[in-house]
Amino acid sequence: MPSSLSSQQIATGPRILVVSDDQDMHKLLNFFITQAGYQVISASHTEAISIYQTQEIDLVLLDLMLAPTTGYHFCQQLRRHSDVPLILLAALNQPEQIVGGLELGADDAIYYPFAMVELIARMRALLRRQQWIGTTGFRLAGKKTSEADATPNPIWVGESPSWNQSSSISGM
Repeated sequence: MPSSLSSQQIATGPRILVVSDDQDMHKLLNFFITQAGYQVISASHTEAISIYQTQEIDLVLLDLMLAPTTGYHFCQQLRRHSDVPLILLAALNQPEQIVGGLELGADDAIYYPFAMVELIARMRALLRRQQWIGTTGFRLAGKKTSEADATPNPIWVGESPSWNQSSSISGM
């Protein structure tokens, strides 16, 4: 994957690392996640660990669609060093992908096709929990999360927030 995808966007909210080997997936996730007010850093599975080690990341989205074995390896490496929130993106009708990832330390998972509003809500829930843990001192390990607001703006379509199911991603 070209390193040009490993750049952050101009949002000011928490920093989201999107790990996928699919450029179309990066583009779609980048668009919707930045619209919700988050910063996005995109990486392939092979780039992800080095990016995570050099940048402050608040949440990881890990795509298992193309390379579940590589995704599991990334998940194991990540959990050795951090408790950053991790959401798996997995193929429909393949629960073994999600079970394997959750057993390795993922916090949540969502199947393709999914509604963007649901993914954003899951991200917000994990970031709220992580922020609360960081402020109460009950967090045991991992990098300190950003003090930025963990609930940035909803996705806006026209003059109102988009909470409908029309913004979804299906397996590519």
